[in-house]
Amino acid sequence: MYPRAFRYARAESLDHAIAVLAEHGPDAQLLAGGATIIPLMKYRLRTPAVLVDIGRIDALRYVRHEDGAVRVGALTRHADVEHDPTAAAQPLIGEVAGVIADTQVRNMGTVVGGVCAVEPTGDWVPALLALRGTAVAVSPEGRREIASDDLVVDAFTTSLRADEVVTEVRFPDAAPGFGAAHRKLSIRVNAGAVNCSAAVTVAGDGAITAAGVAFGALERRPFRATAAESVLVGATPTGQTLADAVAAALDGVRAYTDARGSAAFRRAVAGALLRRAVTAAYERATDGASR
Repeated sequence: MYPRAFRYARAESLDHAIAVLAEHGPDAQLLAGGATIIPLMKYRLRTPAVLVDIGRIDALRYVRHEDGAVRVGALTRHADVEHDPTAAAQPLIGEVAGVIADTQVRNMGTVVGGVCAVEPTGDWVPALLALRGTAVAVSPEGRREIASDDLVVDAFTTSLRADEVVTEVRFPDAAPGFGAAHRKLSIRVNAGAVNCSAAVTVAGDGAITAAGVAFGALERRPFRATAAESVLVGATPTGQTLADAVAAALDGVRAYTDARGSAAFRRAVAGALLRRAVTAAYERATDGASR
């Protein structure tokens, strides 16, 4: 299919992009890498009257490690962070980047675009949720930092206002005693079925003191499994603890069926991925490895 007719505006600066968004409101949408918005426009699931291209604003292309977080700029591609030494301050970033779709998409799409798209099968939102990361948005009213829990509203839907531009996402770095992992099942290249991110902080006695668990493609929108997190905190990931965490995570989940798998299949896969992700995160937290 072909997109509906639209106007194209090339933003020369961040202020210019914000001004165009403010002028056209919800009729305008941003173009960065294009890995998500262009396919959606072709299927006419997105029909912007104005497409605002921010791809030449070089000030938005960066990876920085500052104030306890890895800050990834809006034009930084998946491929840019996969092996970036600065991004390695939070090893989960490189791990997630390496399983995004295929080489072409990783070299075209952006990390921030992957977050803001909130695709049901996307990998970045579960990672950001598990890490309790944030997004920084700028508008004519100023700048605000949005918690990942508050950013995600529904599939393909965020809490961003129509005149806001996300300039960066912030992933908390890996402090001592911290480990994280991302596990994913794909039925073919660029066709993820279910994914799970887990992050834990472990005390000297081996007990988990903080946990983050989030899923993609289990429900229609990525979500944090807060009940599973509560099971993990204060425990060690033994077989029974993991079984209890899986049961808590899946209780009340509205898994869906599509061409990639049935609801029952998704629930079974999600349980296995949670076990693997939590176990890997715990091992990394206790042996100091960043794999």
